[in-house]
Parts: sequence; structure tokens; C-alpha cells
Amino acid sequence: MKLLAYCTNCNKIFLSRLVGDTSPSSTVTENKESCPECGKMAQTSNYINNIMSIEDQKFHTTSDAETLKNILQILQKN
Repeated sequence: MKLLAYCTNCNKIFLSRLVGDTSPSSTVTENKESCPECGKMAQTSNYINNIMSIEDQKFHTTSDAETLKNILQILQKN
């Protein structure tokens, strides 16, 4: 399972280099990695029981609809 990451510094949404275990009981939470755009630390999505969650992310500069559109485009490409 590929996870998403969101950089609050430059607002880049990207595929995380972390890989979640796809077993039904796996949990991946509160991880960070460097943003490929600006190099600052970005928050990865949470992955709990086969559900990817970005609910803890704070989107400041784009509308919710635009953010969801960007996420869907990233996921459709991969």
C-alpha cells in the first residue's frame, strides 16, 4: 500500500516512500519524511486496518475540493 504525504511548508502532496503492510490489522501512523519539493518534513497519511486517512492534515492554501482532486490524480496515476 502506498501512502500519501503532505508538506505544510510548500503544500505539495506526493506519494510517500514509506510502504504500508496490506494486512487487515496493520497500522502506520504519525510518520514524517522529507518533501521532494522543498526538503522540509512532511506528514504522511495514516494507514489503519486497510484505511488510509488524511484527516489530521491541515490544508491552508488550497480549497478542500482542490486538495481532494490533487489526491485523486496522484492515486489514479499509480
